Amino acid sequence: MKTKPVQLVYGIRLIATWMIIPFILMFIPMLIEEFSANVTTAEVTLKEEAYSMYPDEVLCFKTDINGRENIVFTSVDAKTGDKVTVILKNGSYYKTITDENEYRDHVTLPGRFLRISNNLYGYIVIALFAVLMLTVPFTLKKGKEVRPVYPKLAKITDIAGIICAVIMSAGLLYAVIENTLTGVVTGIFALIFGIVYSALFFLAWIIEWLIINKLKQS
Repeated sequence: MKTKPVQLVYGIRLIATWMIIPFILMFIPMLIEEFSANVTTAEVTLKEEAYSMYPDEVLCFKTDINGRENIVFTSVDAKTGDKVTVILKNGSYYKTITDENEYRDHVTLPGRFLRISNNLYGYIVIALFAVLMLTVPFTLKKGKEVRPVYPKLAKITDIAGIICAVIMSAGLLYAVIENTLTGVVTGIFALIFGIVYSALFFLAWIIEWLIINKLKQS
């Protein structure tokens, strides 16, 4: 009697579950940073034109915002005396609004969420979260069938997975929050740690599955 391939799939899903969690947690600081900022708009008058490194693409003007002189970026057709609407983050200049889409993306709550998630990393996080939610019922259901067959391996996979998820989460969160070379290096080591865990336990589940499969055939 052969062992079911679903038992091996369960082990792989178990490993993947612990690896997915840190990547989802990485998204939390981005959400906190975005939604903890006080985002407002203000209409300002362009004063003296300032130096722009790319005058064919964008112009720079001096202006007063909340009693302080600031440099704002505008389109190439702007001129001194024009009034423009700018986005302020925590009272400081952030961006000049050029159309309704930019206003929606940076000021409205739905737009702010979509803006930080509308990129490759956002797509990956959303996809991983969806995979996690879809596979949790399967993992829980099949766990009752598979774990008695692989009691020690399943338990060790969970314990090591929790440890790995904590270390990876700490390293990746530090990389996102710190945003320095040290943070990047820490994030890379966290990823390597996760890769090693995944490879070792993926191999362990395959070997264990093959051994039990051979024993049942004999």
